[in-house]
Amino acid sequence: MIVSGFWNGHGPRTAEHRYNAAYRALCSAGEQGPLATEDQQLLAEAAWWLGLLHECLRLTEQLHHVDMCCKRPR
Repeated sequence: MIVSGFWNGHGPRTAEHRYNAAYRALCSAGEQGPLATEDQQLLAEAAWWLGLLHECLRLTEQLHHVDMCCKRPR
C-alpha cells in the first residue's frame, strides 16, 4: 500500500528500507502470536517488494486458503 506522498523525493532506497522495517516488525509480531488478516496482507506485500517471492506466495496462498474456508455457502 503506497500512500500518497510516500516517495516524497526520497527515492527507492527509502522505500526499500520501509518495506524491510515493516517485514521485520511483522515477522517479530508473528512470532508472538497470530497476525491479523490485514497484517498478513502487509507482510505479503512487504515480502513482494523485497523480492522474497516464495515467502510472498506462501503468505498469499495461506490468506486465500483461510478466505475460502471461512466463506459461507450461498
